[in-house]
Amino acid sequence: MSSKLRNRNGSVDLQDVESALQGNFCRCTGYRPIIEGFRTFCQDRQTSIPREEEVFSEPLDLRPYTNECDPPFPEELKFLRGSFSSTQHGGCHWHRPSSLEELQDLMRTYKSFKFVAGGTGSFKRPHDPKMPEAFLQVTHVSKLSKITEHKDGVFFGSAVTIQSVADFCNEVTRNRGKAATRVFQTLSQVLRVWVSPQVRETATLGGHLGWAHPCSDLIPTLMVANCKVEVLDTSGERRRANLDEKFFPQAFMTTVKPKELILGIHVPFTNPGEVSFYYRRARRKALDLPISNAAFLGKVDEEGLVSDVRIAVGGMDSSLPSCKAYPAKFIGDTMAYLKGKGKASFSREQLMEHLVKEVPIDPRSPGNLSTYRRCLVAVFIERFLNDISSSSEGLDKPKLGLVERHHLYEICGEDNSNPIHKPIPHVTGAEQATGQACYIPDLPRYEDELFVIPILSQKINSDIRRIDFSEALRSEGVVGAVTAEDVPDNWWGICVHDEEVVASRPSFAGQIVGALVCSDYKAGRAAVCLVRVEAEEKPAQLFLEDVVRSNKAEHHMGPVCKIKRGETEGEKKMSKYVTVEGTVRLGGQKHCYFEMHDAVALPLGEKGEVTVWTGTQNPTGVQEAVSKVLGLPRNRVVVKCKRIGGAFGGKERGHIAALAALAARKFKRPARVQLSAAEDAATTGHRPNFIVNYKVIRNIIFVLDDIQPFPHKK
Repeated sequence: MSSKLRNRNGSVDLQDVESALQGNFCRCTGYRPIIEGFRTFCQDRQTSIPREEEVFSEPLDLRPYTNECDPPFPEELKFLRGSFSSTQHGGCHWHRPSSLEELQDLMRTYKSFKFVAGGTGSFKRPHDPKMPEAFLQVTHVSKLSKITEHKDGVFFGSAVTIQSVADFCNEVTRNRGKAATRVFQTLSQVLRVWVSPQVRETATLGGHLGWAHPCSDLIPTLMVANCKVEVLDTSGERRRANLDEKFFPQAFMTTVKPKELILGIHVPFTNPGEVSFYYRRARRKALDLPISNAAFLGKVDEEGLVSDVRIAVGGMDSSLPSCKAYPAKFIGDTMAYLKGKGKASFSREQLMEHLVKEVPIDPRSPGNLSTYRRCLVAVFIERFLNDISSSSEGLDKPKLGLVERHHLYEICGEDNSNPIHKPIPHVTGAEQATGQACYIPDLPRYEDELFVIPILSQKINSDIRRIDFSEALRSEGVVGAVTAEDVPDNWWGICVHDEEVVASRPSFAGQIVGALVCSDYKAGRAAVCLVRVEAEEKPAQLFLEDVVRSNKAEHHMGPVCKIKRGETEGEKKMSKYVTVEGTVRLGGQKHCYFEMHDAVALPLGEKGEVTVWTGTQNPTGVQEAVSKVLGLPRNRVVVKCKRIGGAFGGKERGHIAALAALAARKFKRPARVQLSAAEDAATTGHRPNFIVNYKVIRNIIFVLDDIQPFPHKK
C-alpha cells in the first residue's frame, strides 16, 4: 500500500486499495477494518469509520500523508538506470546490458548463460542443475521493453512487465473498441487476479513464457489466440514459432534453444464475430495457482451455436517425476465435438467421454484431484456455452465488483455515558501502524550477550555420526557450541512430544542439528559455514504412508483415539452392524508472518531460573517446552511476550526459545536467537500434513417401507 501511495502521488481510489491488499489474508483483524482504514487515503474519503475524536480518548498527533513521508530513492542507484552494469561473485558473472547489441555480444562471449527477466521464477527451474558462467539480465534492454501496436495485432517485448501488459490491454480496449480486442479484455481480467501487484511490477512476459509453469494463467489464453513467438540466436538470425503445444513439450521446458533469446510475442486482434473467455478454479480468488483452467476463442453464429472454437486447458500440475505435466494443451476432439453445439444441444455424457481421452491425469497427482480437475474442464465448457447463449451485446464479460462492507456501531454521547457498543482501537494499533511498536529484535542488547546461530540439516532422514566444530571454534568471536548432548530432555512437541530440539536423527532438511554460540553476530554467520556435519542418509520418506510403514510409526502417530458407547456383541454378530471406514487427508501449510521466530534468554543464576523474551502465540506452551527441555519446574521459567496474534498459528512452537535457554544456561550469559527468513521457512512455522484413518461401527435397523434408517432402541 505504501508503494501504491508513492507511485500515485498519494492519490488512490478504492480499486487501488483492494488491488494493493490482494491476497493478503488477515484472519485476526479481518479485511473490513483494514480496507476501511486505508479508505481514508482515497480521494472521496467515503468511509464508515467514526471520526477520530469518537474513537480515541486523546486524538493522535499525526501528519497528513504526503510523498515527503517516504524515504527518498537512493542517489547511488540512480546512475545505473539506462547504462550497462556488471558484477562478479566467485566464478559467476552478472551482466545487465542496456542494448540488444550488448546482449548479443555477451551471448557470443559465454559458453553457458542464463537470462534473467524479472527473476520471479528464474532460479526454480528443475532442469538447470548446474550454475552457468553468466547471468544476463535483459530487463533494461530498450528494444525488449517496448510495446508496438500494428494493424493486425500488438508485439510485446519479452522484457515488458506483466503490469505493463495489463495497463496496455485496458488502453487498447478503450482505443480500438471491444470487437477487435476480445483477447486483450480476457488478458486484462486474467492479470487482475494474477499473483500480487509487487510481482506484476517485476515479472516479465518473456520470463513467464520461458519458465513454462504448468499452472500458468497466461499461457492457455495466449495459445488459443494464435500468438507467435519471435526468437533470436547468437548469429542474429530470427525465427517465429507458434505458441502451441509443440512450443511447450512439457512443464518447465520450451523449444527455445540454450543459445536463443525470446525477443517478444505477437498477439493478434480478434476478427469480427470472435469471442474470448477464460475460466479458472483456485482455492481463492487471487494470488493462488489454479487447480484447473481453460481458455476459449471461438465464433458464434446467429443462433448462438458454436461455429468454430479453440480450447486450451491448463493447471494440470504434478510434482511426481513419473507424471508428465504441461503448461497447456489443446483438446482437439472436444473442439470438434462442440462445433454446431449450443447450451441446449450438447450431451454431458459425450463431453466427458472426449475429456477422459484428452485430459489424462495421473491419479497419483498431489491431492488426488485428477477426477475433480477433469470435471472442472467440463464445467468450464458448459459455462462457455451458457455465456455465449445468454449474452445479447457481443458477450460482454461481467466485471468483478468491489468488496461490500458493513460496519454497525453506536455513537456515544459527549459524556461517553454508553461506551459498551463504541468501537475502540487496538491497544497498540497506533504504535504498530506508525512503526513504534517494539518487537523482540528491538529489545536492547544485554551486557555480554551471546548470539545463537543454528546449524541446519542438509539431508533428509539421516543419522548424525559426527559434527566437527574445530575450524568454526577457531574463528574470532565464536564462544562455543550447543549439541544434542547438552540437552537434558531433547524431546518436545505441541501435541505429542515427537520432535528433537537439537536433532540427532533429523527427519527433514532444515531441522536444527546444533548451534554456534558467538559474541559477534556477523562472525557467527560466517563461522557456521565452517561446521562439518557427517550424517548417514537413509531412504527419503516423502509421504506420510512411508512414515506409517516405518519403525517410527508408533512414535510419530501417538495413541489411537477411540470413542465408544454401549457394548459390542463380538465378531460373530457383527453382521448386525453397519461399518463405515475411510481416510481423510489434510494438506500442510506454511505460515507467513512478519516477525520471524526469535527469543532472548536471561539466566538468573539461582536454582537454574531463566527468563525468556519471545514472540509467540502461546506463552504457556513455550514455558512448558523450556521447562521440559531444561529439566526444571515450570515455576522457574518465566516467559514474557510483548504481543500475541498475527501469525495464523505459526508462532506456537517453543523449541527456538528452548534453544536460547540452553545456550544461556550452558554459558551463563544472556543468549539471543534471531532466525532469518530462510531459516524460519526451513525449520519452523509449518502446519504438517495429516492422515486420519477412521472406522465407525453402528447398530442400525432399516425399515423397508421407506428405507429410512433409525437407531435401535434397547
